[in-house]
Amino acid sequence: MQQILLALSLSIASAQTIIPWPTPSANSLQIKMGYGVVNSTGTRFNWYAAQLDDLSRFTVALPSQGCAVRDTTTATARLHGCAAATNFGYFQFSAKPTYCLGNIVVNSSIVLWSGDGNPMMAVTNTKTTIMGVLAKSDIAKYGITFAASGFGTIVLDGEINQDGIERTKKAIKSLRPTAEEVAPRTVAGLDSQGRLFLVAIDGVEALNLGLTIDETAEIFAKGSIGFPYALAHAINFDGGGSTTMSTSPLWPFPAQIFNRPTDTDTGPITERDVTTIACIKG
Repeated sequence: MQQILLALSLSIASAQTIIPWPTPSANSLQIKMGYGVVNSTGTRFNWYAAQLDDLSRFTVALPSQGCAVRDTTTATARLHGCAAATNFGYFQFSAKPTYCLGNIVVNSSIVLWSGDGNPMMAVTNTKTTIMGVLAKSDIAKYGITFAASGFGTIVLDGEINQDGIERTKKAIKSLRPTAEEVAPRTVAGLDSQGRLFLVAIDGVEALNLGLTIDETAEIFAKGSIGFPYALAHAINFDGGGSTTMSTSPLWPFPAQIFNRPTDTDTGPITERDVTTIACIKG
């Protein structure tokens, strides 16, 4: 795996990794769910995954009125014709003046640029995926078409990235100081072949259900019992009650909720209104 990874990846100033897109297969999108156990702690978790090898289908999408509103992942997925979607970037619960936070690029245009230094996942018009910290000038330099910020790179070059774990913890606490350590998680990552994985991990913060950041990094770097996705690179995106996966298994029928989102972090299955989503077009 490491030899393949080194052949595909280019590290730029230790801040960015550029990986060529894989050759699409006939069945380019696979949607699965399962039940896993973290090897080191024994924590049980439910997971929902979308695996994509045709990255031309990947976009970042916003609600109908952009950053002026929030809407559910499922509603935005239906609006944009997504065959699969997860919540993506972080946001504010009230507009100040916008709901969006971080850096967002849609259709090669910068929607928002905060310059907070958090890592991004981006796709380009030269058929590559970039994961890491980007400068505003990089959008035109690399021909980035869609991108959004996450909290931290928790897996780097196939290994647990402790620096990224600590950055993730600090970034989450800066937005919500009372956030529980155990929570639902939304993660986007690439394997050594460059295939994209969007994964939602269920949980209920008030019931101490879900995964810690450390457990999340472990399963994505090493895999686990019942969880077959050991990735080369992974970024922790907005999670907690925001964590949602919507799918349309019988495309072109509308997307439906696939996991068990909590919104209020207390248990009832309810979608939270968010801003950006990661959308795999139908």
